[in-house]
Order: sequence, then structure tokens, then C-alpha cells
Amino acid sequence: MKRRIFTGLLAVALCATVMAVAPTRIHAASPHRTAALASTVESFIRTLNAANLSGNFSPLMKFFTAGATLRQSTPAGQTSTFHGIAAINQFYLGIHAQAPDFQWSVDAEHSLAKNVIMTYDHIGTAAEPVVGRCAHVYVFKNGKIASYDWVIYH
Repeated sequence: MKRRIFTGLLAVALCATVMAVAPTRIHAASPHRTAALASTVESFIRTLNAANLSGNFSPLMKFFTAGATLRQSTPAGQTSTFHGIAAINQFYLGIHAQAPDFQWSVDAEHSLAKNVIMTYDHIGTAAEPVVGRCAHVYVFKNGKIASYDWVIYH
């Protein structure tokens, strides 16, 4: 019994230590962090917001490699995959057609590897600040998004 209690306390202490030293934002010190990728994600979100208001997603396409893949999964369990710039552009045009006033805000960013960034975001409008919540995983190749997973969970 004492051994089980000790093991449990040791596990709790280890988890607390890891949580205390783990980076919580990409801007925190991280062995994987690169200023270039942090800047790219910030620029991507600003450009996405401007593009969704205007309906012109051409400026957003500069962030993707020619053969990029975007996967979006919904709370209903539906996953859609879009390959290449033209398909990704059409995906965003579809969002604009349904919700031209959506704006994305990053709540937290994490560097998962030297070329992978994960963000937790919320989507809102002027009338309703939080319409939904989602997570994005960006995989970069030569400074551009090669793979982009978007999971909507609310």
C-alpha cells in the first residue's frame, strides 16, 4: 500500500514538474522554436482574417507549398481533405460564402518540432466573439505550410 501511494505521488510530482517547465506559447524559450515560423503563423492568421473579410484568398496562398494538403475535421466526425493550392483556395472561398465575417484569434501556440506548430484558436464575429473553437497543426517545409490539419471541436 505504501509503495502504491509513493508511486502515485512520484507520478504527480513528475507531471507537475513537466507542466511547470514545458513551454506554453511558441514565444517562450523552446529548443524547436524559430522566429521565422512564429512570424509565418502570425502573418498567416492576419492574412486569413483580411482575406475572409474581402473574399480574396489569393494573398493567403503564398503561405502554402504547391503540393500542400489541408485536412479539416468537424465535431460530427467528417474529415475533408484538400490537395494543392487551387483546392485550398476553393475551401476558403466556401468558408467565406457561409461566414464572411468570421475572424480567427490564436489563444495558444506550441512548437512541437523544428518544423511543426500547433495552435488553439477561437473563431468569432463582431456580434458573437466566440462562435467556435479549433486547433491547427502546421507542418512547414522550406518556410511554407506543407501540411495543415484543422480540427473543430466546438
